[in-house]
Amino acid sequence: MQLVNKVVDACVARNNALLLSSELSMRTAVSEDVPTMIKFVQKLADHVNEPDAIKINQDIYQRDGFQEYPLFHCILLEYQNVVVGIAFFYFLYSTWERTYLHLEDLYIDQEQRGKGAGKVFMYTLADIANSLGYARFTWEVRKRTRKPMRMLLLILLNNGDNKTLKTGTRLEYPRS
Repeated sequence: MQLVNKVVDACVARNNALLLSSELSMRTAVSEDVPTMIKFVQKLADHVNEPDAIKINQDIYQRDGFQEYPLFHCILLEYQNVVVGIAFFYFLYSTWERTYLHLEDLYIDQEQRGKGAGKVFMYTLADIANSLGYARFTWEVRKRTRKPMRMLLLILLNNGDNKTLKTGTRLEYPRS
């Protein structure tokens, strides 16, 4: 699992250069970030009008995310060293295709939206999947967030510098 963590860290560092503002930066979450992670998951739940849906607590995040073989990974977006965005992801296994990366949650504070950070989060996750040789990078989209996610998908698929998809990794986006 150390290899996976090193690849995640390297991809985060590499893709930081794509952020449009020098005051924005990404980093991999550490165990001390769990209270911030909980705060952002709650912000996302509030945003989708499900404020009482969260059934998880800090102890579970600590246990599941920061063990020798973590069940999830988290990238934080910071503006002037204050967390303003979060991307939760984990790895799954397909009996037909092998391991793949799944984005569980992506949330960016309203004030920081429209500055390219969502695109850089997606580039970074695609880079992680590519770097690990994974079969695909998937995510699901709620009805109210379909328009911005479709825009991100178009950006990823039309990326002229071909940073996004290499080595057979494919994006999967629900069409319904």
